[in-house]
Amino acid sequence: MERREERSAASHAHFFACLSEAWHNLPEADNRFPTPDALRKWALIKNGYCTKTECVCDSPEQAAAVAAFTGNAEGIIIVVRENVVVKYTAKSQSIAAMGKTEFQLSKDVVLDTIAELIGTKRKRLEENAGRAA
Repeated sequence: MERREERSAASHAHFFACLSEAWHNLPEADNRFPTPDALRKWALIKNGYCTKTECVCDSPEQAAAVAAFTGNAEGIIIVVRENVVVKYTAKSQSIAAMGKTEFQLSKDVVLDTIAELIGTKRKRLEENAGRAA
């Protein structure tokens, strides 16, 4: 048996309120993130909360074709380097996938990354999201 500490529903809700607040404050020219969830998944991948799959191809052309076929869905980033295709898939932050401690760590780094993206600090983002809730 594994002991799992329950996550706070308030912490979970506040995290998603922060994501929404940050997403609404992205520069208009930054259209990489069609939804707050796309922004969250990008930040998870950027901070290593992801799985990484590599496919070595015979040529750079074949790698480009494999990458095009794989596609960049929300929560997936595809990178092609020479003849290697690397697929990064954001890790789930569901209660079943992450315990309390890992969720808190991922929440903190995701919010730090997103706050930096919009030119603020995590604390300020958290405060603003708290007022909006």
